[in-house]
Amino acid sequence: MTGGSRKWIHRLVAIGVLAALLFVGSQALGSTRAAPNGGIFLISLAPQSGLDNMDPSLSFTAPGWALLDTTCARLMSYPDKAPPAGFQVQPEVAAAPPKVSADLKTYTFTLRSGFRFSNGAPVTAAAFAHAINRALTPAMRSPGARFMLDIVGATAVRQGRSARASASPG
Repeated sequence: MTGGSRKWIHRLVAIGVLAALLFVGSQALGSTRAAPNGGIFLISLAPQSGLDNMDPSLSFTAPGWALLDTTCARLMSYPDKAPPAGFQVQPEVAAAPPKVSADLKTYTFTLRSGFRFSNGAPVTAAAFAHAINRALTPAMRSPGARFMLDIVGATAVRQGRSARASASPG
């Protein structure tokens, strides 16, 4: 086994241990006790765990994504279910799968009502637009920006010619 293989195995074990601890912790609360509102959630990971960044625009490792999955919401996501159901992408903040245009170039999402940020503010489409534009900003140096270049106006943002990508050409 190579050193690189061992590192990945250690990372996967660390993620599994974290998931098990979260599950056991949730079971210890029991079904009769309500979860506390507010407070601090501490997570301790060894430096070699591969956790690179807690910023969703900058994280680019499996351990980082696993941890961010517990704190960040997406339009669509994979449900926390056993396979094969766990492999089927489903709406999370979106109310339903997107409506796709006939030319397959436009995806229109409708957000679920009542979805809120931790501070109680409603999640809006503007929040998703802000996250996309933030990741595309050259100064951000987001490793995920390259996966957004099919968005109209993304290249202009990446090149510093625009502050935001647009919903339509022009």
